[in-house]
Amino acid sequence: YDEEEYDEEEYDEEYDEIFSIEEDLRREQRRQFIQYICVATGAVAVIALVLFASVMLTRNRLEQQENARIIAAAAIEAQQQIQQQLPETAIVPTTLTTWPESQFPQIPVFDSPAYETTLSDGYARIVIPSSATEGYESYLQTLAQLGAKVYINTDRLSVLDLDGVEIHLVTANQQNRIVLCDEEAIQYNDVDYRAFDLPTSFKLVSAKADSAMGRILTYRNVSVNQALEYTTSLITQYGWSLSGNLDMSESRFYAVYVKNNLRMTVDYFSSGDNFTIKLDFVS
Repeated sequence: YDEEEYDEEEYDEEYDEIFSIEEDLRREQRRQFIQYICVATGAVAVIALVLFASVMLTRNRLEQQENARIIAAAAIEAQQQIQQQLPETAIVPTTLTTWPESQFPQIPVFDSPAYETTLSDGYARIVIPSSATEGYESYLQTLAQLGAKVYINTDRLSVLDLDGVEIHLVTANQQNRIVLCDEEAIQYNDVDYRAFDLPTSFKLVSAKADSAMGRILTYRNVSVNQALEYTTSLITQYGWSLSGNLDMSESRFYAVYVKNNLRMTVDYFSSGDNFTIKLDFVS
């Protein structure tokens, strides 16, 4: 038979071509494997970041809820502590359509065509018609003749002290009224507020929670000179500093004092109808 001629060079070329194709396939497989690993790693990283962010958000929400719960519990506890310091036998407020003459016999009757009187423990709030306020000036003179001390005398508010009863003559657009204040004095010994230098000679009649850590104390029968002497002692004797200015007008004043993280706001009939000292903490 005829034997084909063997071409060694052609055989080598075909072998090299096959080897090159296999090498390309292996390289492509390695490239795809590496690409897969990179994509998978990236996906795992993204999932991990999402899970981490979710965990952190959940933790923050739980912390906020816990803080809100703590603040609410503190406010409730503080109010309960204050209530425990108030007189135990508080009289339920009652209403009258007359002047409270039997409850305050030492105070002369104010002449008015009508009265809406609310009585509580040592306190009377008497609402009168607008026309009756024309008698304020003559009533004030009558009280002064009886020996009343005049603390404030403005168009909106007059404050007097007759035989230990603090008297407010209030002119307001919505509710003209006369207030008679003869509440029992109370003690305020909250240990959380021992660092506040409170007046010891003033008559304290009320202590109320203004916020979770804020307190408002109400005092009676204090003249403007006595109140100013107290604020001066805060600076000269107790190391407090006046924050801003002492705003004074017509014997009424308002001032804020700070010491470390403590703050006291002394309001002598300036923003309201009472002499109050507000206690709170600043961060």
